[in-house]
Amino acid sequence: MWASWNWLGVACWTLAVIILIFAVHNIRKRRLKMLVTQRRHFSAANFGLDLLLIVIVAASFGTMIYATFLHTDTIADSSAIQLDYRYRPLVMQTRGDQVYLVRVHNGSGHTPIQTYTYWTEGSKYQINSRDATISTGKKIVPAEAAAYPWPTKSMERMENNTRSSFVAVIKATYKNTPFNGLGMHAGRAASYHEIIRIPSDLFVYIDNPATK
Repeated sequence: MWASWNWLGVACWTLAVIILIFAVHNIRKRRLKMLVTQRRHFSAANFGLDLLLIVIVAASFGTMIYATFLHTDTIADSSAIQLDYRYRPLVMQTRGDQVYLVRVHNGSGHTPIQTYTYWTEGSKYQINSRDATISTGKKIVPAEAAAYPWPTKSMERMENNTRSSFVAVIKATYKNTPFNGLGMHAGRAASYHEIIRIPSDLFVYIDNPATK
């Protein structure tokens, strides 16, 4: 989603490029003039102005590179990040004699990624193990997802109302603020994670179990 403050970033990047072009043109013009009219290869005044322009160019590009590519906000920073939570009660599935709430497909390679498939009322969802965690223990939020600020009371209500059969979703979005706009992040997704909560491992169906 493109937010209004992102135009600030576009304008500042444009200004940084204009400053660079002006600096290169100005330095070249003054050096040529010094060589032709003054027949000199060095001037303290010219050198000082060159340094000033180089510092301005470095500062403008450094600021924009930091804001656009290097700056990161913590997910709990409410001044920069908007958090949204959603909950989806799970619907039981059957395959032969087995009933399950989530189906797992194991990936391949040196660092295999699992794909989780689950169903809610009228919908089917798929997500990989980088963006989701299956929770079956006493704690609703497993250690793998504990870095996210989950709402404890809402999670406990869903735990009781669904008998531990639901999906909790957290979506973090950059707010439409001037600094987020400077880096052209405003309105864009910052982070996403799901907890697939099921009563026990018995409700997991694995398509292709890993074998030794």
